[in-house]
Amino acid sequence: MPYWSNASKPVHNASLVELEIVDNQYSLNGCFTSSSTGKEKDSETGYYAFGARYYDCDLSGIFLSVDPMSDKYPNISPYAYCAWNPVKLVDPDGREVINRHTKNIENLKKKIADLEGQIKDCNGSNLKKLNRLLADKKKSLKKEMEYEKIVDNAIQDLKNYGGDEFGKLDQLTDVNGNKVDVYIQMVDYIDKKGGPEGKTYGDVRSDGPCSSIMGPNTMLISLSHKYRDVAGKVLAHEGGHVLFDVKFPHVLAAFYSLHPSAERNGHDQDNPSGICAKKYEDRYEENRRRTKK
Repeated sequence: MPYWSNASKPVHNASLVELEIVDNQYSLNGCFTSSSTGKEKDSETGYYAFGARYYDCDLSGIFLSVDPMSDKYPNISPYAYCAWNPVKLVDPDGREVINRHTKNIENLKKKIADLEGQIKDCNGSNLKKLNRLLADKKKSLKKEMEYEKIVDNAIQDLKNYGGDEFGKLDQLTDVNGNKVDVYIQMVDYIDKKGGPEGKTYGDVRSDGPCSSIMGPNTMLISLSHKYRDVAGKVLAHEGGHVLFDVKFPHVLAAFYSLHPSAERNGHDQDNPSGICAKKYEDRYEENRRRTKK
């Protein structure tokens, strides 16, 4: 379930009809329309123009030409939307792809090495304190490595069963065309404002910009360690929230304008973000069932 701050610029004079039209367009095989993202439908071909390639909704959401960067990824289908390397990896500056848990592990290893060096050279009263700090860091490292593996497995499951959700998250931009990085983390528990399995964090403004505790132009997905056995399904659900919230902030603002009493949990009173998240979760589960047969 997602958590938002209130939209900073609420939509005025929003009509329920307008909201339903936008939602129906989105729900139809996940097609994005010009009214929401600036992706125009080509009147001659009937396809949606996504920059370098055309997108066909009627063929279950595939692209009709090869990825212009496909020569860099010979082991990946050239018809995939990007390199199929989404939520597991993040791109905070547009140049480097970083797995958050892996980065945490790298930092912890550096700190451990530094502490071990200090302990080696220490013969005073700080030795006990340094040893305690070292033990804490090693404990944290063990936990990070465990969580990294769980998240890796969840991402692999999403890659196997999530359809095009990978590409959409990896290439996610807001309505102004700014790159949005999606961070994934495993946590011990989810706070009460979210569901027990997972939660999406982000302050998404009605005019497009978003941010989370990870910084501007970011969204953060937390997966509960308690539900690690179904982490892939939870990731598919929360990823659906992220896609809708970032691509349709004006729809959310209109929804809350029309339903001021609705809770900010993504599902109250038929919240369209929750409908989208459930759609991706159901598709994940259906693909998984078919594969397991």
